[in-house]
Formats: sequence, C-alpha cells, structure tokens
Amino acid sequence: LREAFLALDDEYLPLLTGKYYELQSRWQEAEDIYLSAYAGREDDPNVSRRLAEFYLQWIAANENNRGKAAVYLNKLLKASYEGKLKEGDPNGPWARRQAAKLLAVTGDRSDSIRAEQLLSAAVEGKTGTPEDFDQLVDLLSLRGDPVSRQRAIDALRNVKEMRGGLTPEREALVGGVAYSARVIFAAGAAMVAVFFTVALSGPPPPQEMVV
Repeated sequence: LREAFLALDDEYLPLLTGKYYELQSRWQEAEDIYLSAYAGREDDPNVSRRLAEFYLQWIAANENNRGKAAVYLNKLLKASYEGKLKEGDPNGPWARRQAAKLLAVTGDRSDSIRAEQLLSAAVEGKTGTPEDFDQLVDLLSLRGDPVSRQRAIDALRNVKEMRGGLTPEREALVGGVAYSARVIFAAGAAMVAVFFTVALSGPPPPQEMVV
C-alpha cells in the first residue's frame, strides 16, 4: 500500500489527501488542498463540478458555503448557455438541477420561481431530462396555488410518456395533486359567488351584522 501511495502521480496525490480530509469532515484543510491543486483551472467544467460537489457537501455542515457552491454552478451554467460544453456533456444538466435545488430550499417565493425558470427553460427547450421533470414536479406540487398544481400534473404526464409509466408513488401524487387543485378551484369559485351575492344584495341591516 505504501509503495502504491508513493507511486501516485504528483497531480493526484494532493487530491487523494484532500478527499481523505473531506471524508474526515476536515473541511477547511480539504478546501485549501483543492483550491491549490485546481488553481488556474477553475473554468474547466470537470474542475468546476468537482469544486461545486465539494461545497455542496460542506453546506450540510456550514450553510455559509452556499455562495461558494453557487460560484462554480454558475460557471457551468454559463458555459452551457454559451455553448462551450460539448453536446451530451452531463455537467450542464447536473449544474441546472443542483442550482434549482439550492434555490428551492430557501423557502423564499422568488427563489422558488427562479428554480422553476431554470428547470422550465430546459423542459420547454426540449433539452430537459426525466430528472428535470421530476424536480419540477416536486417543486410545483409543494405550492398551494391551483396553476402550479396543474402544471405539476402536466409535468408528471410528460414523465409518464418518457418513461413508459410512473411509480406507484408518482401515480398517487397525480391523484393527490389533481384533487387538491379541484378543491382549491372550487373554494375560489365559492368565494367569488359569495362576493357577488353580497355585492348585489348590499350590506345587511346593522342588527344582522355579526362582529
């Protein structure tokens, strides 16, 4: 084992050490090694992905690394949008899904919309993968508005066509989301009906008002 270790190329030995520190949760030491080993190659898609993966792992221990992961995800997204990645390069779709996940978990509505836009752009541009559809379904189904829920149902139907079927869990989700959407639409229609009834009949006499 010692001979094999010594025989390692100078390029890979630091990376192996960095991985060891990473597995030991010695994040700062691992970061120092990775940044030194990859210095000057950060725009290489494979390097950008490796560093993004590292910071995504570190986020579980320290949320402050969200911004560091975003830097390298954005490098991959930019390269993908500018056509600098080879056709079929998995780094582009991977970065898209990871960026959408980072945005979706903040709980902020505007971030959720940005995550949706990332996934929808791929889906509508015919470059979306089944995983993109899956992620879009999960994102939309968590929202309470009927339009998002209907879009989740449409996305699930696309997944069904692409895969030739759905898992029992996904089939159940179709039924659950569809039922929720109908309930929300019905409740909205009832509220509109009450509003127009009150508007047409005028306010009740003072003695009939309930405080």
